[in-house]
Amino acid sequence: MFQRLSNMMRGYQQQPDLPGTPPSPSHSSEPKEEDASASFEVNSTESVCQRMVTLLEQGTMSDVTLLVGAAQYRVHKVVLCASSDVFQVMLSSPNFSDSRQSEVRLQEEPAVAAVFPAMLRFLYSGRITITHSSVLPTLVLADKYNIKDLSKACSEFMCERVVLASQSGLLVSWLQYAITCNQKPLTEACVNFVKWNFETVAISEQFADFDVEVLLFFLQQDDLVVQDEVTLYNHVVRWLEAQERCQPAEVMSALVEEVMLHVRFPMMTPRQLAELLLVPLTSRHKDFFVERMAMGMSFHSGHWERVRELIRTGRPGRQLFTPRVYTDEQWSAGVHHVRTVATRSFLFTEEERLVNFDDLLSFDELNDSRARSPYLLGKDGDVLRTASRGGAATRRLQDGQLAERRRGAGGGGGGTERGSAPM
Repeated sequence: MFQRLSNMMRGYQQQPDLPGTPPSPSHSSEPKEEDASASFEVNSTESVCQRMVTLLEQGTMSDVTLLVGAAQYRVHKVVLCASSDVFQVMLSSPNFSDSRQSEVRLQEEPAVAAVFPAMLRFLYSGRITITHSSVLPTLVLADKYNIKDLSKACSEFMCERVVLASQSGLLVSWLQYAITCNQKPLTEACVNFVKWNFETVAISEQFADFDVEVLLFFLQQDDLVVQDEVTLYNHVVRWLEAQERCQPAEVMSALVEEVMLHVRFPMMTPRQLAELLLVPLTSRHKDFFVERMAMGMSFHSGHWERVRELIRTGRPGRQLFTPRVYTDEQWSAGVHHVRTVATRSFLFTEEERLVNFDDLLSFDELNDSRARSPYLLGKDGDVLRTASRGGAATRRLQDGQLAERRRGAGGGGGGTERGSAPM
């Protein structure tokens, strides 16, 4: 019976289709849908990465040795070239002698050489552990060898930990490296922290490490937050005193004038200007400081022709008569207007013990320019209304009398608006 059944089935499969009949299932050109339960994805990423790291650690089948300081690393060209354009050119281009060498010497600073093995492991496994103390030398390697994903990871790590960098004395080195290597997000994060916390940075030891170009940049900022201009002057004096230990006298003379040129003496009170004569640095460079102090006295005496002349021809011109974001109460007309109150919640954990206020509520959101204050009048918002015994009074803001908008420090996050025009 089994034989007969087999013959019948064989004959059925060989029988041609009759005209007008649908094709048999075996002749169908339609692809069959596979049952999803019949497929199974195999993910061996962990074991593959571990095998790659083993190749690095044991040097199995390596084809080049990297010499970094006193250390030797037997590596594989194909792995390095796959992750780094620089290594690809260095190790595979016939125009470079290194591509024909079995050993290649790499010149790295000691701090950078210390994290070189971790960078190599990253190229083989895609994993690396970075800390606030190792991230900068790791970023140096990532930028030098154009390892883009590692550079991006380091930059994001640093942007989120600017406060820790300041507390650890690393902020200045982070900032100056970011500026030099055009790390824009990191530069912006560090610059904003310094502008909004300038006095905290200025009293730290790292302030003396500021390059002169970086210090000049901050002295030119209108939104630099300081108590008053004489406080900023004193911080600059301390920076100059630190430079005197390593600079000759002729260099210091030019440096004092270059830096103090951007201190806004007209924003000091007449009493503060007079007290500057008691500062030893002022006495040593008397001619320069007397001229700058005279500019301030012209402003306070109402010699507007002289002020306009200084704006046109002086250095740095109009900036001399532009207030910064001063926190001293004398720069307030006493008008506090809570424009909006915003509430945000943040849960502190062992991993997140610090919070950046701007991550919770941005400055632009808190100080919406579209919400006009009832204390600033006029089409351009340049008329300050204040209260007096005789009733309401208004006054148009002049040069050096700008309305200061700054974030309030209350627990509710209320925006505070203050007018700086004296009545």
